[in-house]
Amino acid sequence: ELFALAVAGEPNSYAGVRFSIPKFTFDTEFDMADQLQEMGLDLPFSDHADFSGMSEAAACISSVNQGTHIAIDEEGAEASAYTIVGVAESAAPLEPDSVIDFVCDRPFLYTITSPEGAVLFVGVVGNPAQ
Repeated sequence: ELFALAVAGEPNSYAGVRFSIPKFTFDTEFDMADQLQEMGLDLPFSDHADFSGMSEAAACISSVNQGTHIAIDEEGAEASAYTIVGVAESAAPLEPDSVIDFVCDRPFLYTITSPEGAVLFVGVVGNPAQ
């Protein structure tokens, strides 16, 4: 009866509601490439894809992944989502003139930039061994 009153209410009535929910966190990741191709989106995944507006190299989509993170605790709610589209060269890569070893075995700062040079993301890897 009290629950019905809290949900439906009555004119000119007031009731307090004590609400509780357990803490939880979950992450999901989903590979969408097969579903996109089943829906008929084949060309971007093939050697005939045309990404000339974004890359000088012949390229095609190699993967599409979506993920989410949701957490609720005493401090509140946190949620984020992302989509990653992997692109691979569709032609054989050129052989390099030389090879340079670059090993990130200590803390480092990284940036992800757009083709125009705008910084999109900045991050720190404090312990590359983890």
